[in-house]
Amino acid sequence: MQLTDQTILLTGASSGIGRELALVLSRNRCRLILIARRRHLLEKLVHELSPASQPHLFYDADLADSTEVDRVCRNLSDAGIVPDILFLNAGMGGDFSALDMDLQKIEKLFSLNFFSVLRMIKYFLPAMADRRWGWIVVTSSLAGYRGMPAAADYSASKSALSVFAESLRLDLWDMGIGVMVISPGFVRTPMTADHRFKMPFLMSAQKAAKIIVRGLQREKLEIHFPYRLSLLARASRFLPASAYARLMHNRRKLQPQDLS
Repeated sequence: MQLTDQTILLTGASSGIGRELALVLSRNRCRLILIARRRHLLEKLVHELSPASQPHLFYDADLADSTEVDRVCRNLSDAGIVPDILFLNAGMGGDFSALDMDLQKIEKLFSLNFFSVLRMIKYFLPAMADRRWGWIVVTSSLAGYRGMPAAADYSASKSALSVFAESLRLDLWDMGIGVMVISPGFVRTPMTADHRFKMPFLMSAQKAAKIIVRGLQREKLEIHFPYRLSLLARASRFLPASAYARLMHNRRKLQPQDLS
């Protein structure tokens, strides 16, 4: 993938992996369109970016709100901007309780983790198809590989996202548009900062961003890391349901909604 002088739309850009990706990509003279909820962090980030051939843009928006997604997409469309790369990275974790399900919170989680991605793709895919070139990159999670304890909502949203992206890749295969899935493990971000339980193979957001950019350059259709945790997560899919349940049912300390 060419990562020089590209126009890249990046959601979830104000902190964590998104922020580090913005810094790395701007050094390649990419023009960035940054989207996140916290305007003051976006303003600060824009001042830290390397300059591009055209000014970087930013929009503060809550992407869990469909009207906010529509507003941002319309503004870009009216300005005639069609990103070369859609990097749909925004997401939130959950705190799932089987005996006390908060349906409103679960709906918000799916609105952000899944439906905001679909809305952005719907807006920009026709123009990308007319151009017959582009990339769609979504941030899923290792927690989407299989159902995880205390994370039914988060795991389900990421599993849905991964399968949607894989199916979309098949539909777009001959149209010049690539679809990539990023599946991180535990990354040191504001989302994981307050947790006291052990997070195996925890890595910095800076290292995660470097792994992702290297995978983008190599056009890897799925980028999963860290290696040992991703190996375990992928291997778990081959366990019989009963064996997996016996192994994982009491591991509530590992809350994979923070695998992002």
